[in-house]
Amino acid sequence: MPTLLGPDRSGHIEAALAADTVVLKAEDYSLKDTITVPFCVGGALVGAGAGPYTKRRHPHRGPLTVLRWAPGDHGLSPIIKIQGSNFWLSDLLVYGAVVGIQIMKPRRGIGSGKHGFDNVMIEDCTIGWAIADDPESNNCDVCSWRDITVHKCTTAWKSVGHQAMQHRIAHVSCRQVDTFLDIRGGGCWYVDDIGLMKAQAAGVTPTLLRIEQTRFGERGRAAIGSNNAYYEVRNLKTDHQAGAVTLLNHVNDCPIDVKLLGGKLGHPPVANIRGNGGLTIRDYSYLGADLIRWNDAPGKRTPHFTLADSIVTNIDKPWELLNIRKSSGQCWVSITNCHIHPSGRKLADLVGLIDAGEAEEENDGVEGD
Repeated sequence: MPTLLGPDRSGHIEAALAADTVVLKAEDYSLKDTITVPFCVGGALVGAGAGPYTKRRHPHRGPLTVLRWAPGDHGLSPIIKIQGSNFWLSDLLVYGAVVGIQIMKPRRGIGSGKHGFDNVMIEDCTIGWAIADDPESNNCDVCSWRDITVHKCTTAWKSVGHQAMQHRIAHVSCRQVDTFLDIRGGGCWYVDDIGLMKAQAAGVTPTLLRIEQTRFGERGRAAIGSNNAYYEVRNLKTDHQAGAVTLLNHVNDCPIDVKLLGGKLGHPPVANIRGNGGLTIRDYSYLGADLIRWNDAPGKRTPHFTLADSIVTNIDKPWELLNIRKSSGQCWVSITNCHIHPSGRKLADLVGLIDAGEAEEENDGVEGD
């Protein structure tokens, strides 16, 4: 039978998890230590509901289970640390910490993965979800999130584990979040149905994907799974408060493949790509000038950019979508079947290998239909 705990027994949550499912009442749990999920297979921590944190209860608000720190210095400790595999977490709010929830592998033992998260809200944290804490010795392979809200956090998800084989996020709302997904390792991430609103810090442009592969070891090598750097985001929506969203910030020359499929934006976005980077944008509106900014040094592999079936605004030529002033390399570009708002006129196609030195000459050496 599930163990039912109230706020007067919050110190017993971790011990009860070793047995099976723990159900938390609709209360405010003030914690003195991290809740560490035992290194085992199975188990669940289930609350009564999730929603924004407030000390005054609204009469029409549903029941909430709130996990937060008691007064004191808790440093970098997460509120919940999850080990093992096949753990389930649902229907609660995690509030006020440097790290809200961390998924990690012990220094020795099997990896941590196959966890499920449903109807969880993380609010007022620096990092909402931390996947692993060290790129060399962690293995957090498969997890799924559904109906997640991240509010007032610097970063929603940060992953440094190189073997993130298949993480899936569906139906997520990010409000006052600077960066949605910060990847420091490899792996494959799939996101479907995300709302991205304004950043937390004033004057900051919210970023959808930040990718910077961390290397380690004597030769600077990457770990297992790092070459599976595939990221797919479907059905992105931003509001006017978000401003000009950065769709991709590709920080170094790690090999990546990013697909952004279906997006309705409040303002024209930007995307930064480098050598070894691939970016596909399809079925988006509204895109504007300087959409793609690539910085590729000589001798590096050629990045590639594909744009199709989208709506652009306030431009007349496909070249206006490209900003290569900081590049000295090349990029393979394919811009096809896009239309200009509000006239509805078709934008000229642009397909070919573009050298940064030819930018000012526009179509010199590249044919546009």
